[in-house]
Amino acid sequence: GDLDYIEALWDSNKLDTNCYESALENSYEGDTCFKVRVGRREPGDTEDTVIIEPFTPRIYFPVLDPFNISAPPKEVHLMWTFMEGEEKYLRKEIHKPGTIENQIWQMEGDEIKTDVSSVMLVKYGLEAKQDTGVKRILIVHVPNFKTPSRHFGISDYKDLVELFFALNN
Repeated sequence: GDLDYIEALWDSNKLDTNCYESALENSYEGDTCFKVRVGRREPGDTEDTVIIEPFTPRIYFPVLDPFNISAPPKEVHLMWTFMEGEEKYLRKEIHKPGTIENQIWQMEGDEIKTDVSSVMLVKYGLEAKQDTGVKRILIVHVPNFKTPSRHFGISDYKDLVELFFALNN
């Protein structure tokens, strides 16, 4: 039973492809991230399933213990901007053990201005706070090689960037 479940989980989330693509990103970004959730994969699905999705580490902002960098984050903020017409917004997902908070902020240039969550969350069908029922954060951070004094991984190309610039010139 357990092996069948694991194989179905692996196949339904296309983890062969997602792990390969994430390893490539990890190589140059230094990090890979996955979001785990339960929901319906396709609009026509009738049953919830476990969904494992990779996402860019560029939107990953962990809240770390300043006295123990290697400890798991206390919470994780996922933040990205999007446009609706001429308006620019900041979307925030704040992941804590057991909950996910959703926020949308209106921006002016690169400045965060007004919390518009009450209107925009309804528009996009999002809840302000979701209980996950899981006692841990459902974000998985996979760093490339790193040192004990760092949370984030190191790009495989870190020492080559200057050489690339020199060759391009």
